[in-house]
Amino acid sequence: RNFCPRSLGSRHAFTTLGYLLGVLFIRSFERGERVYHAMLARGFQGEVRVLDKFEARLKDFLLGAVILLLAALSLIIDRGGWVWLHLLN
Repeated sequence: RNFCPRSLGSRHAFTTLGYLLGVLFIRSFERGERVYHAMLARGFQGEVRVLDKFEARLKDFLLGAVILLLAALSLIIDRGGWVWLHLLN
């Protein structure tokens, strides 16, 4: 918990970081196994079934463009303030 290496090249730092990575790998692997077994218990057979097949339409592209424009506008306002908007008028 209170790991504070004096230098990253020390043996203690490498040992502690090695243990940390090992524990992280083991825990994530075990969690994946638990999720997989839970999916099997609920009838998962390796294929994701959906009710409707998704097809991108013009409406979807327009909505995406509006979202990107709003994101760009908020970024402009954040970076330069209202100056950019006053220059457009």
